[in-house]
Amino acid sequence: LPLLVLGALGGVTLERQHALLPAAAVGTVLICWAAAAFAARRFGLPPRSEGAMALAAMSINVSMVYPFAALSFSPAEFSQLVMFDMGHAVSVWTLGTVVACSYGGHRGDIPVLLKRVLGAPALWVLLGVLALKMMDLALPKALVGVSLVIGQASVLLVPLAMGLLVSGGAMRRPEVMTAVALRS
Repeated sequence: LPLLVLGALGGVTLERQHALLPAAAVGTVLICWAAAAFAARRFGLPPRSEGAMALAAMSINVSMVYPFAALSFSPAEFSQLVMFDMGHAVSVWTLGTVVACSYGGHRGDIPVLLKRVLGAPALWVLLGVLALKMMDLALPKALVGVSLVIGQASVLLVPLAMGLLVSGGAMRRPEVMTAVALRS
């Protein structure tokens, strides 16, 4: 992911309105959390199940479209997708960690986990690239090109990794179907 961020954002011009993309992602995550919490309470789910439903609804998984977007989007369009996804990723890394710990009864673990999250390489690459862009400094084209190719190639592994986590039998439960519908 850090290489993909570097490659996608390093070679394009970012405008002020691009800041709205991560903000829109954060707003989407918050709305999905509220909707999932409401639905879970209507189902009378215990806190841990409510937390699982909330986390499922909060996760947009934009990275699942990266392989297709990389082939069909222009560099500017792909950079916008990455900006949106980084807003989503940062909110899920931070807010998702707090939600998971809170619903799971591990509030004491929140500071330790957030410290790890805030040290994530993708976050620091994003902040670094954005800082360079704000200072009008250009990255070497070769670095941007190689980073983008390696990042896009490694993203092809995401659907495979996600497929390993799916349980077909769980799809029949109403709360799972509701979580899937909230994410759609």
